[in-house]
Amino acid sequence: MLHTIFTISFSHRETRYYREIQGGSNYKAGIALAYYMRTHGVYMPELHFLALSHAHSLADLEHVCDAFRQSLTEMRRNGFFLD
Repeated sequence: MLHTIFTISFSHRETRYYREIQGGSNYKAGIALAYYMRTHGVYMPELHFLALSHAHSLADLEHVCDAFRQSLTEMRRNGFFLD
């Protein structure tokens, strides 16, 4: 069975080295994303990884993508990101 594990983080500055990623992270946005995703029916732990596998159907993946798109739109509208 194929598994995909990934994480999402938001940074307010460009980084050159992996160790700089945490220093430039926008933790508030990371925690908010988990909340917004949950409001759209997708459980996502705060500041942790996401896991997808063959157990997820195409409909499941489309739901996750839609929830992510809606969450980012709402987060932008609510001032989590600078324009």
